[in-house]
Amino acid sequence: TKNIENISFFLKEGSRMSSDLNIAADIQRSVLPNSIPVIEYLDTVAKTRSADELGGDSFDIVKHNDEYFMYIGDVTGHGAAAGLVMMVMNTLFDILLPSFENTLDLAIAINKELKPRVNASMFMTTAFFRWNPQTKKLFYTGAGHEHILVYRASEGITEAIVTGGVALAMAPDISNIAKEKELH
Repeated sequence: TKNIENISFFLKEGSRMSSDLNIAADIQRSVLPNSIPVIEYLDTVAKTRSADELGGDSFDIVKHNDEYFMYIGDVTGHGAAAGLVMMVMNTLFDILLPSFENTLDLAIAINKELKPRVNASMFMTTAFFRWNPQTKKLFYTGAGHEHILVYRASEGITEAIVTGGVALAMAPDISNIAKEKELH
């Protein structure tokens, strides 16, 4: 009977944990944009699907001062820890953006707030973008993320551009490493 009680306890605990993870996954999905805004002179598509209930992939697109600020990012690892860091990152992006006019200063500020809030083995690769529809210029700041792929339809070629920088939360200050560059 003791074995049956143990099995019953573990089944109930597993069911409760599964329910908690589903609730957390719903909360995580709620911080991602429901739709992508129509942006003049720019085609944008963004989707994410986690390998687990919770994941570290994230993105956002926000209009700020007649420009569009965007980021894509990926937290190390999977599961609850990555999901929590992703939610902190998304919150910091939304809260800090109104105080900045470029992706470099925004990335530096987010890193400064994120670094003390995650353990030493956690970090987030990110690429920040700023699109100005009036000048038709796109700027970016890399934080250790994958290459930016640019398809030039008129020439039929795809370029792979290194984002550069260092992942967020790897160093207390990234101001000497990160740069905002124009993407022609």
